[in-house]
This record gives sequence, C-alpha cells and structure tokens, in this order.
Amino acid sequence: MKHTPDVKSGEQYEELLDELLRESGAQISQRNQEHFDETLKLFLQAGCGQIEHSDWRNVEMISTMFEILTAKHRRLNPWKYEEYRYEDDAVFDPEPQIQQKEIYPGIDRFALEVLAADQHIKNGQRTKSQRVTKNPENDNSKKVKERLAKTRKGNLPELRVEDIAKGGLSGKQVVEDWARKNPGKIDKESGDFMANLELSLSRATSRTKINLAKQGPVSFPMRCHKSNRGKWGRYALIKEGSAGGKDTGNTYGIIKTDTEKEIA
Repeated sequence: MKHTPDVKSGEQYEELLDELLRESGAQISQRNQEHFDETLKLFLQAGCGQIEHSDWRNVEMISTMFEILTAKHRRLNPWKYEEYRYEDDAVFDPEPQIQQKEIYPGIDRFALEVLAADQHIKNGQRTKSQRVTKNPENDNSKKVKERLAKTRKGNLPELRVEDIAKGGLSGKQVVEDWARKNPGKIDKESGDFMANLELSLSRATSRTKINLAKQGPVSFPMRCHKSNRGKWGRYALIKEGSAGGKDTGNTYGIIKTDTEKEIA
C-alpha cells in the first residue's frame, strides 16, 4: 500500500517523538550519538568547552529537542490542543464542525539537534550578558519565577498522596475510566481506539515528566497533564513502570477532585 505524503509525514513525526521518549529514560551509551561531532563544532565555534557540550548532550539535549518538536506541532495545529474543543478533532467526532488537516513539523533528528544546540548557546550568551549588568541586591529572579509558576493560568499545585481518591490503576483502567466518563468524545468505529488512548496517556505522562524534570526532581504522585483541561488532567502517575511502549506498567490514580461525588 502506497503511503500518501500526509501519512508519511505523520509517521516520521511520530517515530521521532517515540525515539526521544525512549532515549529520555535510556542510558547515555544507548542514546543516538550520530551527530555528536556536528553539535560539538557548534559549541566550540561559540566559545563553549567540550565539557559543557558533553553535559548538555547528557542532561538537556533530549528534553529540549522534545520541547522544540512538540512546540512546532502545537503552533502548526492549535486546534488539537487545550484551547480548542476536543469535539472539533475528528479523532473524537467523526463529523466535526470544522474539518481540520494536521500539519507536521517536517524536521529530522539532525536538524532538531542543531536547533537545540543553538538554543542552549544563545541562552548561555544571554545569561552571561545579564550577569554583567544585574545588581545582586535586586536579584529576585528565583522568587519571581516561583510566583509565576504558581499563578500561570492552567497550572495546578503539586499532588499529595491524600489527593488521590483511587489508586493502583493500570493504563488500561485509566483509559476505561476516561471513556466511561466521556462517551461522546470517542469514535468506537475507528479501529483499536482503546489502544490509541493508552498510547496517548503514556505520551502525555512522559511529556509532563520531561517538563517537570527541567525544574528539579520529579515527585510522585504526579499529574499526567499539568492542566485539568487535557484528557488526562484528572489522573496521576503514582509509580513508574518499565520504560517505553504503550503498556509501560505504570501505576496510576484518580485525583479526588474528579471523584469526590462518586465516592461520597
């Protein structure tokens, strides 16, 4: 069967996304180092040392690449994300009011590594410039950052164990719970829709963890989505299972705010 350009582009995007998710939990020796020399050259040209380059590849590169790739997809397809109704997505509504076409970033691994390296280098140069001009006595950047994180629209506070109404759930059980509560948002005629939802849950959870890890150690229970406007915003990751795949062995829970009335 001949793939159309749309299908091929979608497969390339999903393969790159899956590759980054796998590598985020893999040992350094198991990660793709094909373009190591090319990114090192960019660092050296910018006056950055080999140690900084090595640390960047080991610690920051994968999460930055993931962020750049998904941000591109989000800008190209705002209708698929939280600010738009899920009912407008053909995945959930076979006859959406607006017929949307998904556009993919069309970027390969090498180009993505170059973009991530360029972002790190420019951020480092900007930071050095700010150090020269700022007054240490007026440095409240950490407090400001914390305040913005707490007040940013859609952000929710960290979870505690007592915030979980029901735990010990598998990914399949979470999907079944969501499908039961949202019968109008799924198309049961479109193939193995439950397996697709399990994969969506796994990816959303991995993305959330990657973003949280940039701010510091990730604690559990962890929201599967940073906002309760997403499909998985009312569910939490309690314990991690093995890495990779749609059936990760993760243990999930339902957040109390979603089940208070049901369990009362």
